Amino acid sequence: MLFKRFLSITPITSQAAATAIKPKRPPTAFSYYFKQNVKQICEANNVKTVDAMKIAGEKWRSFSESEKQKYFDEVKPLLENYQAQLKEFEKNLPPKRPATSFGLYLKEVSPDRRAQNPGLNQVEIMKLVSNEWKNMDESLKNKYREQFAEQLAVYNKAVEKFKKSA
Repeated sequence: MLFKRFLSITPITSQAAATAIKPKRPPTAFSYYFKQNVKQICEANNVKTVDAMKIAGEKWRSFSESEKQKYFDEVKPLLENYQAQLKEFEKNLPPKRPATSFGLYLKEVSPDRRAQNPGLNQVEIMKLVSNEWKNMDESLKNKYREQFAEQLAVYNKAVEKFKKSA
């Protein structure tokens, strides 16, 4: 969580991106089945909607693959439509700022440090990597600084292009 928060920086927004609404994910096959059958389940078993969910779950688990496939087939076009809308939505989003030089180092060494220290939590791993960075030789840090500078140049060009198109 902390690692993701460190690497993600709020991007530049445009009016179009700010007003755009992210498309809503379609229901799963089970959710679709439940929505279509909730009234019948409630009436047949004389239960509330909360309890109907448990009954529907038991019924769903007892279905054969061919019975479930009917619902998967009905949801498939909704999912394809959602994915197309999501791609269109993401096209209008501003470019994402690259990770800093420390962020690049963290991304590279964090999995290794987790494997070497399985008993440490994410905060402790972050402290460990941070201390390594502070004590690292400047020539080694320059590798990550150069990567950041390259990525930042690409990002700045993308921002300019985005601002012109917005």
